[in-house]
Parts: sequence; C-alpha cells; structure tokens
Amino acid sequence: MTLVRGQDVAVYTRLLAASRVGVYAVEDTPANRAKCPRRVLDMMAAGVPVIAVDVGEPAWLLGDAGILVSAQGPALAAALRDVWADEERRATLAARARHRAHTMFSLEAVGARLLRAYTCT
Repeated sequence: MTLVRGQDVAVYTRLLAASRVGVYAVEDTPANRAKCPRRVLDMMAAGVPVIAVDVGEPAWLLGDAGILVSAQGPALAAALRDVWADEERRATLAARARHRAHTMFSLEAVGARLLRAYTCT
C-alpha cells in the first residue's frame, strides 16, 4: 500500500477528486512564500477547481486555471461563494487545472524540460 500524508493513495485521490472546490488558504509568512504548495498541484491534477490565497507559488502553478485572492477573509469567502454556485465555471476551472497539471507539472513534462536544459537543445 502506498501512502500519501498517511493515507492510501487510491483513497486520497478518490476523495480529492470528489471535492466540489479546493481551497488553499495560508498566512503570508516567509515559510509559506518560500515553499511549493503541493496541495495545489494535487487538487489541479485531480481536476478540482482551486481558489488560492496569493502567497508564494500558487499564481505560477495555477496560471488561468484557478482563482487567486489577495488575502483570506472576505475576498476568499466571496470567491468560494461565487465558484460554489456556478457549475459551468467550476467545470471550466477543473478542466483547465487538470490540463495544466498534466502538461506542465507531470513527471513527464518536468523530466522533458530537465533533459532539454541539461542537453542544451
């Protein structure tokens, strides 16, 4: 059995994919600005529409495949309320997120970029 965060991968993936909206809400701290938010990538790969606080790397990871808010609180609540209520928007964001995760951040995509960088082609 392969575990992710102490949970079986198949169970984790199934639960994540069943999510209506994913939220990445962190405080603006030096540690959060410096780390890669793997949870954002997990949600994207599972085809979950993501709303993230703009701290650190979510803007780069999401591109146009998610919603960034400047801070927690009213802005986050408003974005969540809007996306929760709009099925078409959720579907669009989910498809964009899945596509972006698989074409830009999969092992194959990252590996191909590394090979190009190291072979100078």
